[in-house]
Amino acid sequence: MTDATALTIVAALGALLLIAVPGIVLLAGAYRKVESGAALVITRLGRTEVSFHAALVLPLLHRAELIDLRAHSLIVERRGRDGLLCSDDIRADVRARFFIRVNPTSEDVLKVAATVGCARAGDPAVLEELFHGKCVEALKVVTRQLDFESLQRRLEDYKEQVLEVIGRDLGGYVLEDAVIEEVRQTAIEQLDANDIHDAVGIRRITERVTQEQLRKLEAEQQAERALRKQQLELEEVILEVERRRADAMARFREETGRGLTEHELAARLDERVKALVAPIVARELARASGERDDG
Repeated sequence: MTDATALTIVAALGALLLIAVPGIVLLAGAYRKVESGAALVITRLGRTEVSFHAALVLPLLHRAELIDLRAHSLIVERRGRDGLLCSDDIRADVRARFFIRVNPTSEDVLKVAATVGCARAGDPAVLEELFHGKCVEALKVVTRQLDFESLQRRLEDYKEQVLEVIGRDLGGYVLEDAVIEEVRQTAIEQLDANDIHDAVGIRRITERVTQEQLRKLEAEQQAERALRKQQLELEEVILEVERRRADAMARFREETGRGLTEHELAARLDERVKALVAPIVARELARASGERDDG
């Protein structure tokens, strides 16, 4: 090989390196990894694709945008006069949290990218605008099917019915889950007595409160009567003990010509007092046991 040929080869290799190295660097920089909870929407010469892991994005030739796939919460609250009507016309204050995300399929990601835009897909204001009304309507529909007591007792069933009414497919988004965070009776002072439903609700609330107060009063009166009965029985026992004490002392004096000492009197009365008190104690123990079983 002549010197001229060697120089030509070296020059060619140098030129190749000058071309290849920047190309390799360019390709390395164009290789983009996608983090968990996101997708990459890539437009290539009029063709749009979605990558959930990694993709080659060439500067000037390709356009790529990240879209958020994480679940975001949407809080819906209805309180006071905006509270939700139950089937018994009692109004309920309800707070629910819905978890919504872009469905992680290429078709749905492209749908959201086209209708909402990649940058706005996870924006809370956008989710509020898109889904708040739908969630409120679902809560209204399901709440109207349940009376207030059932609503409070069956929160899990209530949630599942709300999810069913809303549906899981939301135009590229998906409703993952919901949590019913609060259900309570709307304060009666916040109701409108001129509203036909609220008027019925006010009457029913008043009736229930009155019934509860009557039950409480009756329980208190029963407890008071039981206490008075116990006091009377105790007083009767005390009177009987005193009577027997006097009888015992009188008989002993007649028999012996002297009075009983305290020790002798206690010994004579011990069994008699036990006989008087034992039925009362047994009755009270049985009553206490019955109350524990009921509780």
